[in-house]
Amino acid sequence: MLSNIRRMFLVPGIAVAICGWLVSSALAANKFTGAIHTTNFRGTAVNQNHFHLKEEVFLNGGPQHTKGPLLPPGRYYFQVTDTSGQMLLSTDNAFCRQVVVGALGKISGRPGESLCEHLLGSDNYPGDPRPNDTPVQLVPFDSSKSGVYKVWLIAQSSAISGCNTTPAGDGIRLNFANGCAKTDNFKVDFQVQPACAGWEDNFSGTELDLIRWFKESGPAPGSVPDQNNLGTFDPNNVSVGGGLLRLTMTQVPDGTGWRSTGSLIRTQVPCGYGTYEWTMRMGSTANDPIATGVNLSGGVSAGLTYWNNSEHEIVFEHSAHTATPPSLSPESIWFVNFHNTDPQNGNHDPEAAGEGTTTEHGLLPIGNVYNQFHRYRFVWEPGTPYGRISFYIDDDPNPKAVHTGPNVPTVPGLFLVSYFGRNFPFWGGFATPGTRYFYVDRVSFTPLP
Repeated sequence: MLSNIRRMFLVPGIAVAICGWLVSSALAANKFTGAIHTTNFRGTAVNQNHFHLKEEVFLNGGPQHTKGPLLPPGRYYFQVTDTSGQMLLSTDNAFCRQVVVGALGKISGRPGESLCEHLLGSDNYPGDPRPNDTPVQLVPFDSSKSGVYKVWLIAQSSAISGCNTTPAGDGIRLNFANGCAKTDNFKVDFQVQPACAGWEDNFSGTELDLIRWFKESGPAPGSVPDQNNLGTFDPNNVSVGGGLLRLTMTQVPDGTGWRSTGSLIRTQVPCGYGTYEWTMRMGSTANDPIATGVNLSGGVSAGLTYWNNSEHEIVFEHSAHTATPPSLSPESIWFVNFHNTDPQNGNHDPEAAGEGTTTEHGLLPIGNVYNQFHRYRFVWEPGTPYGRISFYIDDDPNPKAVHTGPNVPTVPGLFLVSYFGRNFPFWGGFATPGTRYFYVDRVSFTPLP
């Protein structure tokens, strides 16, 4: 499973605590150079301030023209409030809301210390007018009554001396000085459950379409110290050729444990209710899409939608587990939807998260899932009182599984294809040395009429 596989009230010279933020005008006011602005996931818009969806809003920082001042290199927090700044709207832990500014004075990435960090936009694609400039997505944040918001970039001491920004006791709010923050306002349209436009990708050509997709890097689900597995995603394990997407996963012994290097692509924008479809051959040792492969233990290949640290997730996946119990047969597809009611805990494993996490399962014996291509699709629909997710395989008009109930998501999610390593007695199986391959022929999304 991917989851096994987020105002200032100025009183000059006086420190005042407002809603958990420490306010003082005395610190670092003349040291915080550069600028911030809201933008899209590619960072192509400078100071875009009107968006259709919350999920479309990204934060950029640095010079807005070639001769503009740079942001000081170092670490920063960010947050979203109402326009007055007195109501915090960001809902996840401040530890998850961190970015790094590099030597070029622009946001260059995340600290890479947790699984709850916010998604990054693209910093390099054909025709990119702002290379090496990496925007960061602002959701999750609550809605304001006016639809207008203020985003803050808040320096830590590594960026500006004296900016000793710290999380408050609840871990969500921040204590900081007003001279350590920059702000920008933006507006989001009111909309209940939007959906992205319909699209299809047949993976023609020799390169992944980086306008649609993003190659993920960093920690992977299944990276669990007490299971002796260090799991990561490597963008170099993603390739396109011959009309196919190929995701690679390798496992090698690493001292007393294992190093599992997998691959993950995700869409740049989320999609909502509609039909999601993949034609794929699950992971095996076949380094050619028409060759016969072996199902090595230790891997999970999956297609899914995903949002905010498994706050919600709809996933079908293949476990390479080869031992008992038979319910984990490598000839089966496991269809699940998750609802993690505590995404702030930074745990990508809803089952391990414990309280407040619920799941629904459907085990589907298929056969030949890793030596043949199959067409997998699910239809995600709203409903009263709950929505519905119907899962289909190949041309069978009858769904293999139907899920309904309070765990059916109501918020759009990103479209993912994932291959990661495990070292576990059950799901995914124990690690096995070697390289294996996961092939995808076609992916598409069709919104509801």
